[in-house]
Amino acid sequence: MKFNIRPSVGFDQIDFGTPVAEVRARMGTTFESFKRTPEQAFPADYFPEDGAFLYYDAQGQLEAVELASPAQARIGEHDLLALTFKESLACLKRLDPDTVADNSGANAPALGIGLWSPLCRGDEAAPVEAVIIFRKGYYGR
Repeated sequence: MKFNIRPSVGFDQIDFGTPVAEVRARMGTTFESFKRTPEQAFPADYFPEDGAFLYYDAQGQLEAVELASPAQARIGEHDLLALTFKESLACLKRLDPDTVADNSGANAPALGIGLWSPLCRGDEAAPVEAVIIFRKGYYGR
């Protein structure tokens, strides 16, 4: 599935803050609910056909989306999951010069986008294995 990222807002026609029932209806495919930790207030949803994990806050409102194959994490005309880490990082830095790279990827808090590329430290041509998009303040809690 193509996910057209709207930085800090959501994707396609689904905004952060959308209630879980509405998110599930709009996704329209099979999902599995789970808790990553026992402390997690509200279960997350995994949409295997779409390569998407959707995370909700304690009130059951969408706050983050993690994308991996077979998803397409599109920002403009670029699919961040189809580019190398170096190319994806350059794409984010064009939109947010304050994007920060680290040993396992990159984070662009102003855009609400993160890259996970565990091999990027030794190889800038490493693939991006996951992209997370999130609402403002998601990592500041």
